[in-house]
Amino acid sequence: MLRLTKLIHCNSIIYFMCVLMGGCDSKTDDIFSDARNKLNEDKVMEAFEVYSKGIKKYPNAPEGFNGLGKVYLRMGEPDKAFNAFEQAIRIAPNKADAFLGRGKILFSKKQYPEAFKDANRAIELENTNFEGFALRSKTLKELGNDKEALDDISHAISLSPDVMNLYLDRAYLYFYTFKMEGNAKDDLTRALKCHRVGDGAFGGAATTKALVHMLMASVYENSNEPLSALRSYTDAIESDPKFNLPYLFRGWLYEKFQKQKEADDDFAQAKKLEEDEAKTNPYMRKAK
Repeated sequence: MLRLTKLIHCNSIIYFMCVLMGGCDSKTDDIFSDARNKLNEDKVMEAFEVYSKGIKKYPNAPEGFNGLGKVYLRMGEPDKAFNAFEQAIRIAPNKADAFLGRGKILFSKKQYPEAFKDANRAIELENTNFEGFALRSKTLKELGNDKEALDDISHAISLSPDVMNLYLDRAYLYFYTFKMEGNAKDDLTRALKCHRVGDGAFGGAATTKALVHMLMASVYENSNEPLSALRSYTDAIESDPKFNLPYLFRGWLYEKFQKQKEADDDFAQAKKLEEDEAKTNPYMRKAK
């Protein structure tokens, strides 16, 4: 009986510590899982509301602040995102996700050595997480280590071969850095077969797919295939009709074809989308 009492007491302590660290309470799992699902579905404001409610109920759960940081990034609020990731790190300094989030913000601020350190730390904590290698690849590229950058993004793809933006990132390297158009086109073709995007993607799946088509258009333009480029810009618009950049780029291409009316229509739509986005949701990302 004494042994049973001690065991119950011990388990109670373990349960309490797990709840304190945000790792064992099924209710926290449910609420933050719901928030993650909403974010994955690009329901950013709904995810924000659920994460905010979850943090009020479970202020010591690191996944709450980490998720809130991801939401703030999608909302175009990097400073708030940075504070959320910092709080997640304070609560649980052994979680890779928060270092990844903070590293992405440091990268966006062009603090590349600091971003590299956070990417390295994330990899040390979880060396099977493709996001760490993807982030380190970007920092290495900015620090002038192109070969190492290519190695890291290729390793990220080997860890998670179904993520669209990884192929897009490697295609950028192949096309702009190594001048390997064939490799870039192969990666872009593979990207279009993927249905998943990582947290490091710009926007959601629709915007990422649009960017894939836009880079494919650049490859075609560089190969002197303007009609194929035009089709790719149109595919980009169909992928994400609310993304203004494909209209802008297609407009420039229409000007080369001396189709000024079509070009003007595209320029007007690009401007309208940017203005509408600023009016309807000032927190969402602005495409520049």
